[in-house]
Amino acid sequence: MEKLYPVPLVFVHPIDADDRGIRENDIVEIKSPRGMIQVEAKITENVRPGLVAIDFGWGNPSDKRSNLNTLTADEVWDPISGGYPNRLFLCETKKSSQELNHSEKKRSFKNVIH
Repeated sequence: MEKLYPVPLVFVHPIDADDRGIRENDIVEIKSPRGMIQVEAKITENVRPGLVAIDFGWGNPSDKRSNLNTLTADEVWDPISGGYPNRLFLCETKKSSQELNHSEKKRSFKNVIH
């Protein structure tokens, strides 16, 4: 995964990015009622305005990166599918005024197609 996506990303529609002063590769904060993570912004029209898409698969003990699960509740799950609410939940995205709170190495994303 690190070859294609070297750091966790949030995909933001250009309208939402413009409204929030977010530019490509900016560090942004994603906040929910449960927590906050910092990730790098990728501006794309492949998400609808008003929605963001956040990489998951990061945040394991071995990579020490932002973990999407920080934003969701483990206590709530769908008894039919057994799924947790990490696919759709309320959050706010804004440009961060802080450095990343974990060890991220900046690398190029030129090969990412979105």
